[in-house]
Amino acid sequence: MKNNLNTNRTFVDREMVEHLLKGDFEAFAGLFHAHKARIYYICLRMTNNTVQAEDLTRDAFLQGSENCRPLKETPRYPLGSFATR
Repeated sequence: MKNNLNTNRTFVDREMVEHLLKGDFEAFAGLFHAHKARIYYICLRMTNNTVQAEDLTRDAFLQGSENCRPLKETPRYPLGSFATR
């Protein structure tokens, strides 16, 4: 069941990225809400500082949305379609 959930999440993420590339910034909000907790906890582990982790999470998403370009998706990187230049 988990693999099916990951496949569905990847499909939804890919669709949101395609909409973002077309200028639909509501898609950005969807990506942000779907992944912000995971990104935040990665940043928190790296910095051990909640304020810095919040800032880094926000910055990562903003930079990603500003520099979004299509990339080939790979199994290792389920958000492979969403990368920065």
